[in-house]
Amino acid sequence: MMTATIHKLHRYGAPDTSIDAGDSIDTTALEQIVLNVIRAHPDGIISDEVRDICAEDYGITAYSSVTARYRSLADKGAIQFIGKRPGASGRQQRVMIAKPTQMFLFDHAVGELRS
Repeated sequence: MMTATIHKLHRYGAPDTSIDAGDSIDTTALEQIVLNVIRAHPDGIISDEVRDICAEDYGITAYSSVTARYRSLADKGAIQFIGKRPGASGRQQRVMIAKPTQMFLFDHAVGELRS
């Protein structure tokens, strides 16, 4: 069993409103959504595509709400990067896939990522 590390989603010395906003974000649910989107594309998916799906299907439009999840999912071993291909801007983006050997589920009650 892997345990998700809890991070503060605000900078040191941030105003109370920023701290409250950071504390209100359910990063576990966001990770699960992003992981499900990536898992639904076994041949790989780039950030532009993940963000488009998250916006259309889940109403998640904030860039960093989606893109910050890639690192945490990779650090937990849930996804891997298999190459690059151009995004809408023409710049190269990493192609992501869910790791095929494990199925990850979040236990929302304890905030843990379980395989």
